[in-house]
Amino acid sequence: MKPSEMIPKMLIGVLVGLICPCIIVMGIYLVHYSNYEVLEYIETSYSTGLLSKKLSLGAILNLAVFMLFIALKKELIARGVFIATILTGILIVYIKYFA
Repeated sequence: MKPSEMIPKMLIGVLVGLICPCIIVMGIYLVHYSNYEVLEYIETSYSTGLLSKKLSLGAILNLAVFMLFIALKKELIARGVFIATILTGILIVYIKYFA
């Protein structure tokens, strides 16, 4: 397979992998904190140290999505999800220890 065919599929995986943690964070917002503004929720989660934990839950969702794409024989998309999970992990470490 040519690299020009591989990159769009991997980008789809990266996008899916970056959206999953956002879905988890927003799902927690809708279930528990919908009486707050979204930015207030994010700032409060960040200041209390819970944002990294909520993003970690999203990384677990990425594992399920990764396994789904592997089962569907979509290895390039799964590779993109893996890359997004690594990027999310770097963000979590940065938020937790350096910010």
